[in-house]
Amino acid sequence: MIGRFSRPGVYRELLQQGEFIRVVLAGIFALLSFFMDRGIYPASVIKLALNLSEDRVAATAMALALASVTINGLPIILGGIKGLVQRKLNVDELVSLAIIACLIRGEFLEAAFVSFVMMMGALIEEAASNSARKSIQSLIGIAP
Repeated sequence: MIGRFSRPGVYRELLQQGEFIRVVLAGIFALLSFFMDRGIYPASVIKLALNLSEDRVAATAMALALASVTINGLPIILGGIKGLVQRKLNVDELVSLAIIACLIRGEFLEAAFVSFVMMMGALIEEAASNSARKSIQSLIGIAP
């Protein structure tokens, strides 16, 4: 089981990061967009609460997906551009291509989910790396 022997403090540190809250908020926007686009239960409540027509529901779903892409996808795209300018290629360039291709095709929800998964993965990877570094430094500290 993943994380069975890890410290719970790693997850607490992750939850306290401002970037984590921003990524989760964008993920919530994407999820609401999905619900509204598919007409699933929370969308019905939103539709009734805001008294939205079907056209307005679709426009709101698209706006939520675009907000999610802006929040999570823009840093990835900017990182990809920076990597190209510095001639240091990494995964940002490929993910940027995927996000931009989705946007060009009008698949805003897919672009939102790609950017959410990549940003959340990067945060979890960073938390795990920091935990490993701390563990290694503590081992170095007790070595004779």
